[in-house]
Amino acid sequence: MSNPTASIIMAAYNHAEYIGAAIDSILAQTWQDYELVVVDDGSVDRTKEIVSRYGEPIHYVYQENQGQGGARNTGIAHARGKYVCFLDDDDLWLPNYLQTVMSVLEARPEVGALYAACQMIDSSGNRLPQTISRVVPPERMYDTLVEGGWFPPLVVTVRKAVLDAVGPLDVSLRGTDDWELWLRVARQHVFLGIPDVVALYRIHEGGLSANVEHMLCDKKRALAKHFGPDKGSLATWPAIQRRAYGSAYRLAALACLESHNVADGQSHLRRAFEYYPQFAERLDLFYELACGLQPRGFRGHFASHHLEESEQLVWDMLQGVFDAPSASPELSRLRRRAWANAHLALGMLAYGSERMRESRRHMVQAVQIAPSFATDGRLVSRYVKSLLGGRAWHALRRWRAEYW
Repeated sequence: MSNPTASIIMAAYNHAEYIGAAIDSILAQTWQDYELVVVDDGSVDRTKEIVSRYGEPIHYVYQENQGQGGARNTGIAHARGKYVCFLDDDDLWLPNYLQTVMSVLEARPEVGALYAACQMIDSSGNRLPQTISRVVPPERMYDTLVEGGWFPPLVVTVRKAVLDAVGPLDVSLRGTDDWELWLRVARQHVFLGIPDVVALYRIHEGGLSANVEHMLCDKKRALAKHFGPDKGSLATWPAIQRRAYGSAYRLAALACLESHNVADGQSHLRRAFEYYPQFAERLDLFYELACGLQPRGFRGHFASHHLEESEQLVWDMLQGVFDAPSASPELSRLRRRAWANAHLALGMLAYGSERMRESRRHMVQAVQIAPSFATDGRLVSRYVKSLLGGRAWHALRRWRAEYW
């Protein structure tokens, strides 16, 4: 019997209520040259019973509980395909998933791994507004992943030869094992992103990724493998190490805000700036802070955003960092830049929510604090549009394209 082109690894653990739908989403694929390996990681519910109903199309493997990383390693060891894909037992693929990713990988042999976009769904399967669709150029992939992962395993396909070269998932990590593997892949191979939304990512309350302190400790263990331990004077650390550890605290701060734990969020954000003060110059951080109280599945969703609540949160968080007695001289020098970026982020959110007066107010304050922002074309265009209104702005652009 010839080997399949793709091996799909499904790590299963006590999700009997979802695993049937996950398997059905694989069987419904328009591209059919695959094998499905289900690794039951010690489930005590009806997982085995449900999987057995499907019969021969599935290669079922049972093992004592080893965690997700251990289950995926077992699946990879059984894989016979040229490519390895991952779909957890509670997530779903859209029918064109395999067709989309395989057409890219088969056409581009230099690509070692590929990730696509997905949309979030709730525990009942209802689609949520938020999609995970960020695409980073391959040449910047490793440097960006150093700050943390943003895509779940269900949208990743890797050449089996690449996995054999970089080694297995680290089973000592319970929660960041996939991200640490992607770091190893991106450091040595082309890791390509595509914007196609081809999967549905289910989010649950209280899952492993929601345990902030556990995830922070796990991430720091992973970083120690790549950059060295969290020891010694920060002044002696390479910039990439400071940015990596600072990013771990940054993500922990944002996770605290998601559960409305502002006090711990402020503490973690302070640590993030201590490790990497240059975050004060990063607009994306302030935009994330302004969306911090929105639950997963709704991040950046303008219709459900409360601007006044976000303003208060951003100022409280920044004052706790920059006005603290322990603030370093380097951080104090960046205070004005941080406040300007915060105003700009709030102005962008107000703009997206069509609250044009508030948008103009924040953009003007950003320029007053940091006059160099006045040369930012994006800020200027948004300001002009906020004055004209959306319809007039689009009419002006059409006129300019026609006559200029």
